[in-house]
Amino acid sequence: MLPGWLLALAFAAQQPAEPFRGVLLEWDGDARGGQLSVRSADFRVHVFLFDRATLLQREGRAVGIAALAPGDALEVVCDSKDRSLRPYAKTVRVLIPAKHRAAPAVLAWPAPEPGGDLFIRGSLVVAGLVTEAQPDYLRLRVRNGGKRVVLLRQDTRWLRDGVTASPVELRINTHVFIRAGRAPEGGLEAYQVVWGRILRVP
Repeated sequence: MLPGWLLALAFAAQQPAEPFRGVLLEWDGDARGGQLSVRSADFRVHVFLFDRATLLQREGRAVGIAALAPGDALEVVCDSKDRSLRPYAKTVRVLIPAKHRAAPAVLAWPAPEPGGDLFIRGSLVVAGLVTEAQPDYLRLRVRNGGKRVVLLRQDTRWLRDGVTASPVELRINTHVFIRAGRAPEGGLEAYQVVWGRILRVP
């Protein structure tokens, strides 16, 4: 007879993973596979792998990855097998399409810190991989292989894993989300730069 703790582990392994719910920020890849960046209610960004075997559903119908849009409220069921350092999405279901949401979730940001700027500025969101970091600008590789330069301000806020960080902590090839606005010269300037480690779903 197996010890009680072994039975408990065997029972737990048979239980389906709890669905993860969040808002889609962006997806990268194509019909063959890629990754989804999903923001949870606590503003942490979770990344899920997907491939041809992933079941994608929108409005009760099976769809391709191109049918998913930033701002969609998703429910993600992960495979119980640990395929990689990133969780694998077995099923992705759109709960609330972005067009039916009251406001785009990608524009919702943590409240300013005490003593900070009381007015959330910037109406644009830029996401991508950092390819160059200079004291006065960041150069990003964005979706579909494009490039974008975002100017830095003296009061740009930096958040890593949900807490205040220093710009020197930002590394090349880090995936960032930037709340930005138009600079007087016409370019983009960053009011807040957010990044964090990939979190595993319990």
